[in-house]
Amino acid sequence: MVSNRYITPKVLIKLINKYKDLTIFRYLLAGIINTFVGFGLGILLLLTLPFHYTLTVFISTFLGVCFNYFMSVKYVFRAKSSNYKIILYFSIYFLMYLVNMLLMYILINQFGMNDIISFIIGAPFIIGLTYLLQKKLIFQDEKNINNNANF
Repeated sequence: MVSNRYITPKVLIKLINKYKDLTIFRYLLAGIINTFVGFGLGILLLLTLPFHYTLTVFISTFLGVCFNYFMSVKYVFRAKSSNYKIILYFSIYFLMYLVNMLLMYILINQFGMNDIISFIIGAPFIIGLTYLLQKKLIFQDEKNINNNANF
């Protein structure tokens, strides 16, 4: 017997409306969107641009960070933007770019992986570390985070 338990658009919209006020839910939803944007840009640019992987990943990271900052400030944390937050946000991503380049360099040069596979392998580590740094350094004072997120 086949089950008719599919997530329809109507069910999905109802679910989003039910949990949209929880910061953790907004973070997870924005994370999914940001992952598709950032990861998709990274893969697309690695496949299409004739540059060394370091420049290509830098370009995709910069574009992804701009999108992520907008999502974090306006949607996830519902915070006010400031020059300090912008500088710190981009600094964290620059640090993550350097960590990503080091990881990719090791995977490519020490283990013989290609750039796309090394990018895919490093992504979960980079994403997790970025979240922790954002939460602890940029948005630690936001009431929405402290009231709704437990990790």
